[in-house]
Amino acid sequence: MNIYLDHNIIISIHNDTALELRSKMEELKANGHVFPHSPAHCEEIAHSVVVLNKRKNLKQIKTLNYVSNKIAILPYQRGDAELINCNGAYFVAEDASKCYWRVAESYHRNKTAERISSIQIRDAAENPTRKAPIQANNMSPNQLLPAKRLEELLSSTLAHLKIDANQILSTGIIFDRIKHNFSVLEEFLERIHLEIESRGFHPEPPENYRSRLHDITHSIYACYCDIFVSNDARLRRRAQAAFVAIGSSCKVINDAKFIALPF
Repeated sequence: MNIYLDHNIIISIHNDTALELRSKMEELKANGHVFPHSPAHCEEIAHSVVVLNKRKNLKQIKTLNYVSNKIAILPYQRGDAELINCNGAYFVAEDASKCYWRVAESYHRNKTAERISSIQIRDAAENPTRKAPIQANNMSPNQLLPAKRLEELLSSTLAHLKIDANQILSTGIIFDRIKHNFSVLEEFLERIHLEIESRGFHPEPPENYRSRLHDITHSIYACYCDIFVSNDARLRRRAQAAFVAIGSSCKVINDAKFIALPF
């Protein structure tokens, strides 16, 4: 089983403030379960080091290696990394430091993504059709994202990426139709998160535009896994709604439910 830990969980492990969780993780690792690290984890470290100049956070790379046993989940196969398995994303043997330095070298490109996220979160907050929180937060995934609207979002994604729709199966579970094309899945989930927030479903406040960007990236990698563990309640609810809508079987839980897992 592949279990993806949000970066807030990684930090808790790094700071030795999650002893029960760490013990449960060790138990599951001993039984063969995998806790991959991803470029999204490395982006969070890079922001703190490159932008905030907190070089001490480079030590979190060692924590990523400890948690993951140097197994990464990547969007593409790399010739310098041993492939372990592929379910659309690539699980490879790779030291987290390699992933970190790739991310850090190009981190300046994130400024554009952050600017777009800032605009998107502001526009979502100003959406005139946005429902009141007490109403929006109780909507089911099918109410938030009806099948017709999902297909419209998928069509928009393919058109933007200039991908012939005939390359994608026209029927069936959406996740299974697109999981082998990471670029499509990535943009599609970005559009879904924006759609959900525009409806008023557990949105981030505008000032959280950067963390929102990281949250979405984590959810993209997590949807290829069996379990996503996060202590961010808003992210958990948005990610689970998105996963249900596209047909990913990933379950989203908090640290307490992770510790209580019966296996």
